[in-house]
Amino acid sequence: MDLDAELRRITEALDGGGVRYALAGGLAVAIYATPRATEDVDLLVAGADLDAAIAAITGLGFRAAGPPMDVARGRLRIHRLLKFEQQDLLLVDLLVPQDQDLGRLLDERSFVDWQGQRIAVVSIDGLSALKRLLGTAQDRADVDSLAPVRGMPDRDVGAALRAASVLRRLCLSLPHLATPSEARLLARFHQLTTAPEGVTTGDIDALAAGWRTWWRAGRVAELSAMAERVTRAVIDSDRRLATYAVAAQAARTDAATRGGAA
Repeated sequence: MDLDAELRRITEALDGGGVRYALAGGLAVAIYATPRATEDVDLLVAGADLDAAIAAITGLGFRAAGPPMDVARGRLRIHRLLKFEQQDLLLVDLLVPQDQDLGRLLDERSFVDWQGQRIAVVSIDGLSALKRLLGTAQDRADVDSLAPVRGMPDRDVGAALRAASVLRRLCLSLPHLATPSEARLLARFHQLTTAPEGVTTGDIDALAAGWRTWWRAGRVAELSAMAERVTRAVIDSDRRLATYAVAAQAARTDAATRGGAA
């Protein structure tokens, strides 16, 4: 899937549905600072517009990826949608503020011209605040790259978004070599495959690493079968696990439907 084209379809659908949104995450970082590979589209959306946003995006072939999850000590609620073509999995995360301070980020959003389309982006200060709040290693790296930026730079937004899309395609096409820490997680994952019913929240990272590897290798049936044996509470406690479980089940269902039609 082409991230650039999918983003245009998503923002056009949101505009058509009258949804107030603001682009966040890695794509917003690409506009302000340095393009990087990203696996998802992050959109800040007000709670009042959530149903309309979900309707607009599911109309483009996306589906819910598990229940919503609260992050950042409950200040943000994330509703994840997914779409896949073979092993290419594209995610849309709708970030819904749960307090007034974060809600004001929608009032302070910026607008940029993207090849004839006007799109909304979280302000540079708002984006940095969101990144600090979420606090992952990638978020901290993004904060560092945003630090020298003052306001909206005078740059070609289309070129920045195309670069992010190209980097995503490149990462998906290259073979993945596990780091030493990933290798340890995968070793633990192989142990878990013998007794999935015993998986606990302490095994979440190992399970996520293993399912990611299986998804990329096309081992969808095995992933789905294992997910059926893992305690539902464990899967629903982690966005990665819920995403792969939903995607694998959907892929199996779609394959069965196509087989029945044939």
